[in-house]
Order: sequence, then C-alpha cells, then structure tokens
Amino acid sequence: MGSVATLKNGDGTEVMIVSRASVIEVDDGKGGAKSVYFDYGSVVIPNGM
Repeated sequence: MGSVATLKNGDGTEVMIVSRASVIEVDDGKGGAKSVYFDYGSVVIPNGM
C-alpha cells in the first residue's frame, strides 16, 4: 500500500497502489451479477500545474 508504479508500455503516468485483493460485483450482461477479483487497485497521482 502506498507504492508508486508506472505501467509497462504506458505514457509514464505514475499510479499509487491503494488496495489489494479487491472483489467487486459486476453486471454479467444477462440481468445478474458476478464477482470479479483484482490483485491490486490504484489511483493516478496528480502531476500538479
């Protein structure tokens, strides 16, 4: 948590890791929902003005 990373083959934008092992419910396209697992969650670090 709190680690800063840049994405491989990205534009150099930095992201900060803010969560691990997130499970969310998403629409399955058939009127139901399914659980989706993500290893990490991140936010873009503001670059300023």
